[in-house]
Amino acid sequence: MVSSAMAASLGIAAGDTVSVLTTWGELMSGPPRLTPLVVAGIYETGYQELDAALAYAPLALADRILSPRSTRSLIGVKVRDPFADLGDVERQVAAAAGGDARVATWREIEYARLSSFNTTKALLLFIMALVVVVASVNVSSSIMMILFERRLDLGILKSVGAGPRALSFSFLIAGLVTGLLGTAAGIAAGLLIAVNINEVIAGLEWIVNRVLSLASLITSSFVPGAAPMGSFTLFNTAYYLKSIPISIRPGEVIAAAVAALLLSAIASYLPAARAARTRPLEILRKV
Repeated sequence: MVSSAMAASLGIAAGDTVSVLTTWGELMSGPPRLTPLVVAGIYETGYQELDAALAYAPLALADRILSPRSTRSLIGVKVRDPFADLGDVERQVAAAAGGDARVATWREIEYARLSSFNTTKALLLFIMALVVVVASVNVSSSIMMILFERRLDLGILKSVGAGPRALSFSFLIAGLVTGLLGTAAGIAAGLLIAVNINEVIAGLEWIVNRVLSLASLITSSFVPGAAPMGSFTLFNTAYYLKSIPISIRPGEVIAAAVAALLLSAIASYLPAARAARTRPLEILRKV
């Protein structure tokens, strides 16, 4: 089984015969061996690092053409939940494999890559938290503007007996409703874009490339012999994944929504408390 990228670089397809050059000596010091093999199929995982460098063969064939001293046997164990605690599974596999085998979980093997992903996720969460904080400040500023514009109404209401709690509660409700509507709209738009992120990226690339093609056409009509503009690629599959995998976690979405609502409530409390402390005579005198 040959990967798609390797098959494209070698120009081979399923059913073709390829010659595999191997050595039998330790550390590739022995005489080379040329073994003709038939390509049974082409596979593709979507992960470019694997698709560009790996080919699979039966274990008996590998033992026949490769030296045992220059190879290692890797056995993968598939579990039902790879994200759970794998300590018990690791001990069971080690006991079954014997003392000469080394057992490692996928977290240990991919520790560097996993740490990089976790760091990137933490930075993205920090940036989103800053955006939510700025939005909550905008909510507080909007409530303050409402308080300033309605100061005459506020003074009249206090003059006729409206209590501080009722007035502050009304401004607090206004801020919460604003935060609720913004949170609902933001989460709905975010989920819609996240689920269709591959289509969104492809659409942006198509639009930009059409604009570049039109600009090249206009430029060539005025400047004969002008070099055409290059194509725009936002997500290059040659470096990483063929498509972005999507995984929506309801718990994280709910936590983000609750945090946004709490920040909206805190931002609305300050102008609401100011409205409760305002004296009606001071308001009417300034108006």
